[in-house]
Amino acid sequence: MQTGYRREADYDYIRPEHREGFLRALQGFRQTTLTDLERSERLAWGTPEQVRDTLIELADTLGAGTLMLNFNQGAMPHELFVRNVERFGKEVLPALQAHQVTTVPLT
Repeated sequence: MQTGYRREADYDYIRPEHREGFLRALQGFRQTTLTDLERSERLAWGTPEQVRDTLIELADTLGAGTLMLNFNQGAMPHELFVRNVERFGKEVLPALQAHQVTTVPLT
């Protein structure tokens, strides 16, 4: 809201009892730095090759044949978001679908 991307009314769908927590979390996310992103094991970002390699490494580490992905649009223009999802589908997804996880780590 402070940067001009969103208005107060854009968050009307959030229940009043959840609004304060949501806005606090949003502020925390806005303070995220590039260093924070680079250290995060939960985010796959970069070139299509980097995203592919990160997701394959994650699948192998977890022994997971299925990954659940979330594409966060945030304040990104819709056209850019759609272009990124299309690019993921063309340049990353085929390699993920072809990859076979062969071991499951013991816990």
